[in-house]
Amino acid sequence: LVYTTTYSAELIRSQKNPEMPESGKEISMTVKDLEAAHREAVEEYLRAVRQFPEGNLHDTIKLPWGEMNFLQIIFYPYWNLVYHWGQISYLQTMYGDKEMH
Repeated sequence: LVYTTTYSAELIRSQKNPEMPESGKEISMTVKDLEAAHREAVEEYLRAVRQFPEGNLHDTIKLPWGEMNFLQIIFYPYWNLVYHWGQISYLQTMYGDKEMH
């Protein structure tokens, strides 16, 4: 989630596809450190969104997984969070936990 938010902020700020960071790199963080990193990433993302020129929302950019416009990119961190939350919730029910948390 931190990566998606930071990556989206860079896409929005630069209006071009930044280089993808190394994948498969293991990162070890405490929950407290992860929460702090996420809060920092969200602030960076919000600054980028606030400064984005409204007239460029429908401009498209080619990404490794296809073409997207900047309106879609702005909603990407939200979409990614909901998508993974759904996956976790589904796994939770597969293990018998039907309670909403």
